[in-house]
Amino acid sequence: MVNDPIIIEKSEDEYVEDDYKKIYKTLKVLKILYCALTIDIYESISHCVTAKEIWKTLDCIYGSNHNIVLSEFMAQDEMIMG
Repeated sequence: MVNDPIIIEKSEDEYVEDDYKKIYKTLKVLKILYCALTIDIYESISHCVTAKEIWKTLDCIYGSNHNIVLSEFMAQDEMIMG
């Protein structure tokens, strides 16, 4: 069961530097994950909003068998690198 994140809306004036750093890091992680995954795995996690949700979803799908995801990464890397 995935708990939805608590969203506290702020106005733009209320954001501090730390908020912007967290947003940047989250977006960076999401971009890395989206680019690294194969289309089949991407379709499984495309509904996720946060990196934590992605990891939980991948854990639910593959459990402790991380070798499946790793082999998908390696296969995609080989296709890209030729």
